Amino acid sequence: MPEYRDSFEMLKGLYGEEATETVALERSYRSTRPIVEFTSRMIAGGERIIPFNREGEKPSLTAAGGRDRTIEADCGTAARA
Repeated sequence: MPEYRDSFEMLKGLYGEEATETVALERSYRSTRPIVEFTSRMIAGGERIIPFNREGEKPSLTAAGGRDRTIEADCGTAARA
């Protein structure tokens, strides 16, 4: 059995190139521009996402790595507390 990179490749293998079509949805209509700019750096191909032109607050990310370690990021700036 061949190894596939993703499920879309598997479908092409099952149904053939001529019977499958990949459609990439790259425009965001729900998230604000700051949210799209923040999250697009976290996913492969995120630079292709076109944000809806609506302003909003910049998101922040807080991850707890244990009792004495917290990492906070504000749209790309990271600091340890």
